[in-house]
Amino acid sequence: MKKQSKKKKQQQKTDVAGTKTNDRRSEQQKYLAKQYDLDQFYSDEHSIERVFGEQVGLRYQLYKGLMSELPFEAMGTYNVLLSLFSNIIWNHVPAGNVKKIRDHAHVKASGKITDERMRLGLSGVATNSSYWEGNENWDVKSGTKSEVSSPKAIVETFFAKYMHTLAESEHHQVLFKFIQFIERQIALFDALEEASFEDLVDIDGEGSLKNLLQRVSAEEKLDSLRTLLQTYKIRIVLTAHPTQFYPAPVLTILYELYVAIKKNDLVQIQKLMMQLGRTPFRNKKRPRPEDEAESILVYLKKVFYRVIPTIEEALEYRLRKELGPEFELPVMIEMGFWPGGDRDGNPYVTAQTTHRIARMLKTTLLGCYIEDIKRMRGRLTFKNVYELLLSIEKRLIATYRVANTLDDREEYAANGIIDEEKTQQQEHQAKKSQFPPEQKSIDSATREASSQRKFDEIGNSTSSEQSEQSEQSEQSEQSEQFEPLPYKNATEFLTAIQYVQQEIIKEHNSLFVEQTATLIRKIKTFGFHFATLDIRQNSSIHRLCVKELLWLYIDKTNVYETLTPKRRLSYLLRAIDKFNRDKQRILKDHANLNPNTSSNLNSNASFNVNPNPNTNFNPNTNTSSNFNPNTNFNTNTNVNPSKLNRTTAPMYSEMLSNLSASLRSIELIQAKNGENGLHRYIISNTEQASNVLEMFFLFSVLGMNVETLKIDIVPLFETVDVLRRVRSIMKTLYEVPMYRSHLKRRGNKQIVMLGYSDGTKDGGYLAANWSIFRAKELISEISRYYGIKVIFFDGRGGPPARGGGQSNLFYRALSDKMETHEIQLTVQGQTISSNFTTFTRGKYNLEQIFTAGIENRLFLKNEATITPADRKLLVAMGDIAWKKYDDFKNHPKFISYLEEITPLRFFRYSNVGSRPTRRSDKEGLNLTNLRAIPFVASWNQLKQNIPAYYGFGTALQYMIEDRGMLGRLQNLYKRSIFFRALVGNTMQSLLKTDFSLTAYIKNDEKFSEIWTAAFEEAKFTQKYLLAITGHRELLQDLPFNRLSILFREHIARPLVVIQQYALMRLRDEAPTLTPEIKDQLQKIAIRSLAGSINASRNSA
Repeated sequence: MKKQSKKKKQQQKTDVAGTKTNDRRSEQQKYLAKQYDLDQFYSDEHSIERVFGEQVGLRYQLYKGLMSELPFEAMGTYNVLLSLFSNIIWNHVPAGNVKKIRDHAHVKASGKITDERMRLGLSGVATNSSYWEGNENWDVKSGTKSEVSSPKAIVETFFAKYMHTLAESEHHQVLFKFIQFIERQIALFDALEEASFEDLVDIDGEGSLKNLLQRVSAEEKLDSLRTLLQTYKIRIVLTAHPTQFYPAPVLTILYELYVAIKKNDLVQIQKLMMQLGRTPFRNKKRPRPEDEAESILVYLKKVFYRVIPTIEEALEYRLRKELGPEFELPVMIEMGFWPGGDRDGNPYVTAQTTHRIARMLKTTLLGCYIEDIKRMRGRLTFKNVYELLLSIEKRLIATYRVANTLDDREEYAANGIIDEEKTQQQEHQAKKSQFPPEQKSIDSATREASSQRKFDEIGNSTSSEQSEQSEQSEQSEQSEQFEPLPYKNATEFLTAIQYVQQEIIKEHNSLFVEQTATLIRKIKTFGFHFATLDIRQNSSIHRLCVKELLWLYIDKTNVYETLTPKRRLSYLLRAIDKFNRDKQRILKDHANLNPNTSSNLNSNASFNVNPNPNTNFNPNTNTSSNFNPNTNFNTNTNVNPSKLNRTTAPMYSEMLSNLSASLRSIELIQAKNGENGLHRYIISNTEQASNVLEMFFLFSVLGMNVETLKIDIVPLFETVDVLRRVRSIMKTLYEVPMYRSHLKRRGNKQIVMLGYSDGTKDGGYLAANWSIFRAKELISEISRYYGIKVIFFDGRGGPPARGGGQSNLFYRALSDKMETHEIQLTVQGQTISSNFTTFTRGKYNLEQIFTAGIENRLFLKNEATITPADRKLLVAMGDIAWKKYDDFKNHPKFISYLEEITPLRFFRYSNVGSRPTRRSDKEGLNLTNLRAIPFVASWNQLKQNIPAYYGFGTALQYMIEDRGMLGRLQNLYKRSIFFRALVGNTMQSLLKTDFSLTAYIKNDEKFSEIWTAAFEEAKFTQKYLLAITGHRELLQDLPFNRLSILFREHIARPLVVIQQYALMRLRDEAPTLTPEIKDQLQKIAIRSLAGSINASRNSA
């Protein structure tokens, strides 16, 4: 009885404790609901809204309070002042989509600050609100203005009320402090959201590999999946534009903060917050392409190197259970890399840059392999196996040393010169001080295993030869100073690991053999290249270089650019043929005509390109207005040939010199990193077939053998007009015998890139996305007709206006009229850091892309099908949207609005990327030379996001109001994944839109019309999208995304006001501003950019 009574009392205590816990949760819920307007969500105890509020919202408030207590100059005061400033903004600017999330911490209703806080550093802080008295424009009691205030009025009101004794320059110091504080608030929020990711997202839900395999099993699609996987793969191409807006030290702190939050380590959190408070959030200088590459290499090494084999091994393991142990999964996920290869509009990317970054990729990967071998040695301590691994490690270290040594051949190659006198022995001379990261101890360990010389040759020979070679090596064994041979290629390294694997299986009962299996998969995936570099250059550069070479060697008439596309193609083909047939004579003639040219030539000449401009060539000169493509070229051949030898040095322009060096880098990088190191040349702004054939002329004249060159030529189609002509362009290409022969050598495979960023900048969101969708179908159709396997490579940015957003939906929406056996897409700077920060998030997002194409082909044909009636509807809407957007961007004041109202002109000073904001500064601002990134980001800074929806609302209004098609659109939304993706991404952009912050422009005499047109379009779009979806609010079906956006936009709201204050004064008061004040205002505008972009996360 006593025991039972004791047990009963214990149960009562437990029940009481449980009640208290429930009561405590209830109070917490009430607090969160009051803070974040979440009352309606708490009916579901496990709702995303509730989890978000508790895991992110509440902790943000707590840690933000901790931030204000840091022992830095007046930190607490600035926290209070920022809260007061935010209150004034809320009181004087009616909120848009962002909910009113007030921060009441340390702020009394009267708005006063205690004397204790005044002593922390701001003696000019006012302690009363006497400013409001007698001001007829304001409601003194409520503190609100009858009309929307301008940012200038808001800022001046704040300082007049709370800091009226400070000088103007001191006002700007306070605003700088606000920016710094907000930057760190955003960083804190990023870390909190990252730490809560697994609680907020269903990791194994729709789009995950686990969910896919469950569905395959349930619907008995195993055989179909096995067949599909023989040809299916994806390629993720990492790009550096824009570079991450957080500097590298800040990213490191954020990762450590994420770890500390996961562990709930308050001491470590406080230390990291202190570190964050003292760490600069802005790069002092513009990053070099090498710096961008280094920052992205971190993600390759820390995330993709681990995630890719994990996904592939999980898939292979599951399929082997069903299909048998003999099933082998091919490489399914590949990586691409643009930093160091993307030359389009970036003068800082040279051939030398490409070589350095190719080396960085290889040495980083070799370092990863060495670390893996080191870990394996710690586990695989078995007889012979340990010695084998030690020997392999020695050879990897030797390979690292060679790869990390810049020899003369590479220096010459970077300048367009090949010195064939250099011997292979020079490649193996490495500096003794050059070790892989943290590998000096490893090198010391290798000396202990010098007696294992016989294992150094594994990978150089077949297993049947190894025994004989082993005996020979034992007889010739040298001292421990012997330098191990580096691996020639990844295949040798792979063979060595496979030998180790067999040794474990045969001699050690397969114990821990899975460790070798993981490394084998990594080697098959990454080789010695890690990620494939792409070279990209604009077609306009190629055209000028072709023009120069034609003038130098073929035709002095300089008529090329005046020809129609069809005649230009014919002209090029004849020029290529003529040069190939008469190469020796043409080069001899040029050598005699050019006194700066060596008289020694041969038909296989490698040109030593002189970087000095050719003063004799004027690319703008045309000496023949009546050109007949069937007449002979004017080559001026009345010269005496001279004796030939190896090299020539024509006086090329700097542009042509750089291009020649870039083209020569292809074969040299392939020799170092393998063919997968670099095998694609992308022609941006491709507008006609001749843009592709120009590359063959350049290859031929610049001394490269087209028939042996291992390169894929990739046209990049971008504008809406060109996207509508792609079928004709590709048909013309496929019918050129020279090009068909090239495709045959490349396995009858054609890669086509489609540009979402410039497409949207050109035609608006709806027209661009529908045009790209239709272009894929048309290219697939013509490619199938000619027996060509086409692969689409999507140039996607971060925000929906640049092709970002819900990529999983877009790839699930591919139609059966498209080739879908491969998915290739760019993942750009800021998106890399937001989607691939940690292993968990990286695996989740990579699986979302990987499974999308598989689901599309196995399950979703009905949802991916667009009927003929649907097509007519989308074509009509696309045309209406394009016309509306085109009229808007051609408004006479559109460019002025961009330059004066948005912070566009300040992006060049933000030091977030190596690439300039314009392709050329020789002419004034226009949409042709303006990059899509600053274009889209500038609209985001205003919280207007024009490119993401403009024209869509007008198209919807016409179809619903004038044609009565609301029902049809609602039905299309339910049936079509493609249309759902368009609607969802547009809603995301609208949720980040807040016209209230710029409502003052409505009264601006110059720009009122522009602002009103944008505002009306946003209003139409939101109204009709909600009608189509049946939702009460934007992103109602994605509560995590919705809440994240609302919180972020709330945090960033003061930044927009501060930025607009600076821009407004620079615009309206320019003649009267002192140099000091003008400089301060410009710096405020620049500093506000990164914080706002980081808050929106995928806005650039």
